[in-house]
Amino acid sequence: MRKGTKHLYAGFRLTALDISTIVENYKKNIKTFKKNEVIMHTSCREDLLGVVIRGTAYLVGENEAAQRGIIECFETGDLFSRKMLLNLAGNIFYIISKYPCEIALINYNQLADCCTENHPDSTNILDDMLHGFEKKMSAHIYILQQRTIREKLLLYFGCLSERYNANHFILPLPFTDLADYLSVDRSAMMREIKKLNHEQLIKTERRNITLLRAAE
Repeated sequence: MRKGTKHLYAGFRLTALDISTIVENYKKNIKTFKKNEVIMHTSCREDLLGVVIRGTAYLVGENEAAQRGIIECFETGDLFSRKMLLNLAGNIFYIISKYPCEIALINYNQLADCCTENHPDSTNILDDMLHGFEKKMSAHIYILQQRTIREKLLLYFGCLSERYNANHFILPLPFTDLADYLSVDRSAMMREIKKLNHEQLIKTERRNITLLRAAE
């Protein structure tokens, strides 16, 4: 793991047991979305929470020129809500499925009941989860502030290593979307990834990433 990334992505996530409890108790609230289908947008009337049961979803912003940017990525066990969507004139924000997804759309009390059942010693589970999202967003901002593509990649890979608690992991998004997420040119990013492989800092095989040693 790269130096300085410890706890950058720290935060509570729903466990496999939590997800199982939600599926068991709220089957009727689980919706299936096809690839590239809008899951939630700012005009949604109901203020529901979304829990990713299976699949990958993006929080996306789009300007007047229809230029899209990936703000955040949600995986199994992640939580999102309409309150995460900005309201800026001339821009639209929404959560969209990257791949086919199963999403539980439930209210705060329903999710709190499931979490309390599985975590009786914790008193502010949902607050912890939302705080985890805030830290994840802060980490993304910090990654974007890095001056070079190399620094952005190494910091992001370090964050993922911490998130998954492993030096080997699968990128949660394809390289084209990763370039969007990091706000860099894809071709330049792929050249930098090739250099990092050559320097034996990382090993990549498609979206499989292994961190071999910390950057100096």
